[in-house]
Amino acid sequence: MNLIFDTEENVRELNRKYRGVSKGTDVLSFGFDETDLPVLGDIVIDIAWADRHREERPLQQELEYLFLHGLLHLAGYDHGTKDSRERMDRKHNTIWNKIEE
Repeated sequence: MNLIFDTEENVRELNRKYRGVSKGTDVLSFGFDETDLPVLGDIVIDIAWADRHREERPLQQELEYLFLHGLLHLAGYDHGTKDSRERMDRKHNTIWNKIEE
């Protein structure tokens, strides 16, 4: 997989171009459709967005948190519905708690 740290402007443009959402976001994940490639996809994290959460947790911890969020998207999890969000949140929390131990 590729992990890309990018600017707010570029992340907003990627969100608009590939998701049709004309606003910023903290993390985007793009999966690869080619099954013969040993790559999951790309995770793009907006560092400025992550830095805005420094009151909640240090920047490094926020980047780890967002990386895990993006990785779960590449693994097929989403939060488009209440049920899928709860499923993703449970998986995220299970892994996050193990990382934090």
